[in-house]
Amino acid sequence: MSEAKNKPAQIDGLTGKTDTYQSLLKRCVYAAMSMQVRGITHKDVVAICSQNHLDTIVPLLASYFIGATPTFIDFTLTPPETKELLQRLAPKTIYVEEIFLAKVLQTGVESDIVIFGTNLLPETEVEHFEPVPVKNLNEVAGIVFTSGTTGTPKEITLSHKALLASTIYLTKLSVVPNYVTISPIYTHWISFSNWLFNAIISQSCRVLVPNFDCCNMWDLIDKYQVSVLMLSPYLIPTVLNRTKTYESSLALIIVAGANCTRNQIVTLRKFLPETLVLPAYGQTELGGMSISFNYTNPNDIHLSYRNPTSCGRPLPGYSYKIANPDTEEILGPNQCGEVRIKTEYRGYYSSNELDEYDSDGYYKTGDMGYYDDDCCFYVVDRIKEMFKYKGHLVVPFKLECLLKTHDAVKNAVVIGLPHDVDGEHAMGLVVLKKECVGTVTESELQEYVDDKVRSVEKLRGGVRFVNRLYTTALGKVKRKYMKELLLHSQL
Repeated sequence: MSEAKNKPAQIDGLTGKTDTYQSLLKRCVYAAMSMQVRGITHKDVVAICSQNHLDTIVPLLASYFIGATPTFIDFTLTPPETKELLQRLAPKTIYVEEIFLAKVLQTGVESDIVIFGTNLLPETEVEHFEPVPVKNLNEVAGIVFTSGTTGTPKEITLSHKALLASTIYLTKLSVVPNYVTISPIYTHWISFSNWLFNAIISQSCRVLVPNFDCCNMWDLIDKYQVSVLMLSPYLIPTVLNRTKTYESSLALIIVAGANCTRNQIVTLRKFLPETLVLPAYGQTELGGMSISFNYTNPNDIHLSYRNPTSCGRPLPGYSYKIANPDTEEILGPNQCGEVRIKTEYRGYYSSNELDEYDSDGYYKTGDMGYYDDDCCFYVVDRIKEMFKYKGHLVVPFKLECLLKTHDAVKNAVVIGLPHDVDGEHAMGLVVLKKECVGTVTESELQEYVDDKVRSVEKLRGGVRFVNRLYTTALGKVKRKYMKELLLHSQL
């Protein structure tokens, strides 16, 4: 940061205010010294509840400077959810944006509370500050959270080694000319930290916005000449809602966060013909991105464009295998099983999740997938989201992709409807495009899918039109919650 002192570190996308690395570093050092005065040590957890603004990362980096363990609180949680989370974390201090102060106070936690922009100690000299050195790379560096798609979000502790491993690969982005990126919106995402550290190491600039409005995203890209963007598959349809093709400053888009359909990737590549569009795979438990194509390797780029549904190839620092989840047999190329990955992340914060690993220490991702003869990986679906019809495995993602190819469908999810004899019947919950309401029937959509699939995959549970699909902050459909609503006749 000191080497890049005159370079822009971050830009407020709403106001245009630019923050240099020198200014950012000074505030971080001052905050670190203030933390030490408050008695915060390497044994303490520091929680941060804030949207994305120029000071959001100050207590995060300050915590690293003094060896404390920082974590971001999801500001979209309800007060009861926030209370439960804070009770598990027991932070010594909470840095909170004023608009979320009431929510934090409702939890009744006894932590020291610092409001952004206030509660600061008298400013002191920062030139002689010495960061607390890391003695062991396996020590806990920070705490992040899972998405909570299939249940309550879990706290994941990341070691210094894990953070380094997940960041080093991203530093290859520094080869992109005029490297500028739009920061991930939600601060509690692992990608937020990954991209932050990557930006610091590569001395690049992040554009900050409090919420991701795709209607003005292109204005931000044009104004600040953004060259790299990480995009959720759920935002692709909105992003494409502009023109047939678009010339932009974007050199690279990494699509991650969920499965992508072939149509999504191919269409996005046609929309941005001069932009490299690459899918990737990762989980919070793995420290972020763990399977990806190397965007500096021509052969990898060729493989990605030849295999648009592949999420990438193995990365340095990770070990991989595909295993039969029932027999533990290790499978070979083009054999579908559970994707298992070994990495340097530390583990769950407040619970012992030994069943998340196999006997060889590989993390069970919960995703079914396979790799081909070129070691390109493909993720089929979540194991928990798959179900059986008369003993035959049904993959909801495949059926959802088919539903979404219909011109009238805006979004869709397929769930297993319990059946006394057959196990479960596939049922589609569909949100229609506004202009298409009344132009197609549920039975027509059911027939549209059934004509294209095997007998065991047919939508025997039918199709039901719904007004909305409940999603996480990332845009992932809360499949379990939607199923509960259906079974309790609340849809």
